[in-house]
Amino acid sequence: MLFPVTFHILKNAQLFDNQLAEFRTRLWSWLGVIVALLIIVLLASLGAALRPVARLTEQVGEIEQGERKRLAGHYPPELETLKTNLNQLLDSQQHQRSRYRNSLSDLAHALKTPLAVLSGTDNLPDAAKAPIEQIKQQINRQLKRAVASRDAIMHEGFTVADSCNKLVNAMDKVHANKQLSLHLDVDEDARFFGDLTDFSELLGNLLDNACKAASQQVQLTVKNQHGLLVQVEDDGPGIGEEQREWLLQRGVRLDTYQEGHGIGMAIVNDLVLAYGGELSIGTSRWQGACFTLKFNHPQG
Repeated sequence: MLFPVTFHILKNAQLFDNQLAEFRTRLWSWLGVIVALLIIVLLASLGAALRPVARLTEQVGEIEQGERKRLAGHYPPELETLKTNLNQLLDSQQHQRSRYRNSLSDLAHALKTPLAVLSGTDNLPDAAKAPIEQIKQQINRQLKRAVASRDAIMHEGFTVADSCNKLVNAMDKVHANKQLSLHLDVDEDARFFGDLTDFSELLGNLLDNACKAASQQVQLTVKNQHGLLVQVEDDGPGIGEEQREWLLQRGVRLDTYQEGHGIGMAIVNDLVLAYGGELSIGTSRWQGACFTLKFNHPQG
């Protein structure tokens, strides 16, 4: 004879809840560890993939700063082609610039020699001497302007502190009879992206004119301010507003201004324009003249 039997098991539910909570804790812990490991692996893989790009970007920046001439090192196939093409472009630009300079040098020699012979001709009329000398000056100025590239990335940058010190010391000796006080304030990391000779000629002309016009004080300031800022100040008679506008007009010959600041200013103006810079004339702290040059740095 069969009859149903029912068993009732009484047990504390707290034990079940504890086991369930422990299971959930372990589950989320392991899931958290797995997610953390996946994130670490993903970041490591991403870093390894982007490291060549960062290295390429760094080397391009060094080229722009004038600290490197070519890209170097091994890159993945995707970037190796880009590196090769960039190096070919840089080599081509360097070759063209070198050939351009050599051609200009040959042109200068070809023009200067006949002019020198013409200048030394006996019984040369006085009326012809001045035009010949003007032709010589124009050749020198235009060749200098042509050689100076407006694209600063084509030039190797250099820190200007040493050049500034040498020029100030030289001016102190040249104008020793005036017993001037030459002040120098130059950022040690200030850089000019161009030719050293061009920079020396720029600054040398400005300092020489300032020393000639000054009574006692001359100040040279070179700072990194969104590029390169160069200021030459003196305590001379200064330059009036009308004269400033006249001097900076396009096409005006700056070398016709002979009151202390005229000599060499034509070359300064040509070189500033050639390097894509700006030239402005203001009033110095001593109410004299203040010449300000601004050059942009290559964009990185």
